[in-house]
Amino acid sequence: MSTLNLTLLHTNDLHGRVEQVTKIGTLVRGIRREVTDKGGHCLYLDAGDCEDTILLESALTKGSAMDAILRSAGCDHVALGNAIPFRYGIQAIQGLADSFGKPILCGNMHWKDGSVPAGLRRYVIETLAGFQIAIIGLTAPMDPYNIFNVQVEYPETALPGLIDEAKADGARLILVVSHCGKKNDVKLAETVRGIDVLIGGHSHDRIEPPLVVNGAIITQAGQYGEVLGRIDLEIDTTTGNILQHTAQLIPVEQTIPADAQVLKGVDNERKRIHKISDIPLGTLEQEIGFIEGEECRAGNLLADALLEHFQDAQVSFVMGMHWEEGLKRGILTKGELFSANRSTGNPGRIRVTGRQLEHFLLQALQQRNALDTSLVDDVVLGCVTPVGEQGADIARTAVLDAEWAETVAGVTQSRFCASGLESVNLAAAKVASGFEDLVVGGGVESMSRWPMGSDGGAWFMDPRINQKLGFVPQGVGADLIATLEGWHRADMDAFALHSHRKAAAARAAGHFSKSLVPVHDIAGLLLLDRDETIRDNATPEAMARLEPSFAAMGAMGFDATALRKYTTVERIEHMHHAGNSSGIVDGAALMLVGSKDGGAKAGLKPRARIRAAAVIGSEPTIMLTGPTPACRKALAKAGMAAGDIDLWEINEAFAVVPMKTARDLGVDLDRVNVNGGAIAMGHPLGATGCVILGTLLDELEQRNLATGLATLCVGGGMGIATIIERV
Repeated sequence: MSTLNLTLLHTNDLHGRVEQVTKIGTLVRGIRREVTDKGGHCLYLDAGDCEDTILLESALTKGSAMDAILRSAGCDHVALGNAIPFRYGIQAIQGLADSFGKPILCGNMHWKDGSVPAGLRRYVIETLAGFQIAIIGLTAPMDPYNIFNVQVEYPETALPGLIDEAKADGARLILVVSHCGKKNDVKLAETVRGIDVLIGGHSHDRIEPPLVVNGAIITQAGQYGEVLGRIDLEIDTTTGNILQHTAQLIPVEQTIPADAQVLKGVDNERKRIHKISDIPLGTLEQEIGFIEGEECRAGNLLADALLEHFQDAQVSFVMGMHWEEGLKRGILTKGELFSANRSTGNPGRIRVTGRQLEHFLLQALQQRNALDTSLVDDVVLGCVTPVGEQGADIARTAVLDAEWAETVAGVTQSRFCASGLESVNLAAAKVASGFEDLVVGGGVESMSRWPMGSDGGAWFMDPRINQKLGFVPQGVGADLIATLEGWHRADMDAFALHSHRKAAAARAAGHFSKSLVPVHDIAGLLLLDRDETIRDNATPEAMARLEPSFAAMGAMGFDATALRKYTTVERIEHMHHAGNSSGIVDGAALMLVGSKDGGAKAGLKPRARIRAAAVIGSEPTIMLTGPTPACRKALAKAGMAAGDIDLWEINEAFAVVPMKTARDLGVDLDRVNVNGGAIAMGHPLGATGCVILGTLLDELEQRNLATGLATLCVGGGMGIATIIERV
C-alpha cells in the first residue's frame, strides 16, 4: 500500500489583521519545513474574508493588499469571501487575484450567462507525488449579489457537479474551502457525497475537534488569525481514502516573532498604498464640513458625485454616519477623501420599471383573492408614456411576466391623465356588454424612467398644431384658471397643506394599508412599502418660499397664447409651484371588474358597482376645466344630483382643479379628497384614475357610506368621471 502524508494549514476571516499574519507566516514556514523534512507535503489554505473593508488601507486597494500579504506568508490558495465582491463589485476580484498571484477559488459564482468572472477559478488540482487533489472554493449565497448581474448558486446545488468535474480531471481527493458558515457546511456534508475535507469560514467558529459528517472532515479556525488550523492526513494513494487524521488549532501568540518575508510584503504594500493615497483628485474651493445626523456639504458632495457617475439615476442615497471628518480647502487627494469617508461600499443602482410595478400588482391581485387567472378575459392598462419597457403593450407583457394564465389578453391605452380611470370604465363596458365576464382595469407609469413628453406627439412637437389649437403647458392653464376665479396663491398653498395633513393622518390611521402592495427589487429586498411624498411637516412659510413653476414658460410666449383666447384677463398670475401641484412619481394600480356570474365562478364577493361613467371634451388651451361637465354628464346618466354623492375624489393635478370643480358643483370641500390627494401622494399619470377610485371605495367602506364619484382633468382639454355605489 502506498500512502501520502498531507498537512493542511488553514485560516479564515482574518479581516485585515496584518500583525497576526506576520506571526502566522513564521508558523507556516516552520511547520512546512518540519513536514517536508519528513517526506510529507503541506498546503496552506484560507477560507475567505482575509481582507478588511473598513481600514483605509483596504479601501484604497479594494482589499488586494491583504491578499498580497497573505501570499507572502506562504498561503497556497484563497477562497472567495463575501465582503469584497459585495462592497466593491465583482470586478474587484481580478485585483485580488493579481495581488495574490493566483486565481481566487469559487465554484458557485458566475455571470448570468454562465461564464466565470475574471480572477476566479472554480477549482484547482494540486498534484503531490503523482496524487491529484481537487481544491474547490465556495462562497455564501447572498441575494444582493444580483445587483451585480451575477448568480451565486446554493452550495448544495453547485457542488455535486463540481466534484464530478474534478474527478473527471483526475482528482482522487476532494478538498472544499467554504466561506458559507458552520451550519451550511454541516448541511452540505449531509446532502452531498464525495467531500473528503471541508475547511470552513464565514461564521467565525472554532471547530475543535473536527466534525465528521457523512465521511467528511469539517473544521474551521475561528477569526482574526487568533489560531492557525492544522490537519494531518494519511492517505491511501491507491484507493484515495483517508486512513487517519489528526487536527489541532495552534494559538498565534504575541511572543511569536514576525516573519521577515511577510514584513517585506507588508512594506511593499504600504509603499503601494501611499502612491494611491497621494493621487490628487481636484481642488476644493472651500472647506466641506460634516454634521452627524444632518444634511451637510460632505454628504451632498458624495451624493452629487454618485449622480454624476450614474447619469441615468434620479436619486442618490448616502449613509452620512460613515463620515468621520470634513475636507479642507486646497488640493484633495484620494487618501484624504477615503480618510474622511470610511463608507467603502460599492455604489449600486436599483431600477424599478413599470413592468415590475405591474408584476407586483398582478401577483398581489391573484394571491389576495385566490384568483384563478384563467377566468380573467382581459387586462386593460392605462399608460401615458408607452415607450421603453412601458411600450409594446405593457399589459400583455405584465400578464405573462406575472405568470398568469396565457389565455389572459392585455391591451394598453392612453387618455392622458385619465388613463387609469378610463381603463376601469372600459373594463366595466366590456363586462356590461356581455362580451366578457372578468376584466382587470388599471394603469402604470414610471415617471422617473420616462418623463412626460418622452413619447413626443403632434400636440407638443408640431408647431402647426401648437399654433392652431392654442397649446399651452398645463401649469399655465392652472394659473389662468386661478386668475379667472379670483383665487390667490395663499388659497392654493392652504389647500395643498391641507392635502398633506389629511394624507398623513390617513396613513397613520392605516387607511391605505389595505390596498398598498410593497415594492421589492429583483433580489427580493424591500424598496418601498409606503408613500414617500407626504410632507406632514410642511408649513405655510416653507410653501411661500417656493418659486412659481410656470412663470418662465409663460414668459416664453405661452401666456400670450392663452390671453389671445381669454381676452378679459390682463395678465396671468402665476401661483402654482412644486408644493401645490401634483408630485412626479412612479406608480401602478389595478381593479378587478366582473359580472355577477363571473364573480361567482371565481368565488369573489363584489364590493361596489359602477353606476355611471362619462368622458367629455373641453376647451383645449385652458385644458383643465373638463371635470365639471364630465361630472354633470355622469350624474345625469345615473339620475343623481351632486348632493347625492357621499364622497368625492377630484384629482389634485393642481390645487385649483378640485377647488374649481367643487365650487362649480356646489360640493363642500369637507367631502372632497378626505384622505388627501395627488399634491401629497403624487400623480403617476396612467395609474392615478384607478388609484383614486380604489381610495374612494376603501374610504366609503371605512365610513360605511354608499356613493362616491372620482373625476380627473385630462390633457388636451377633456374630463372623465365615474360614479360607484357600494353593494
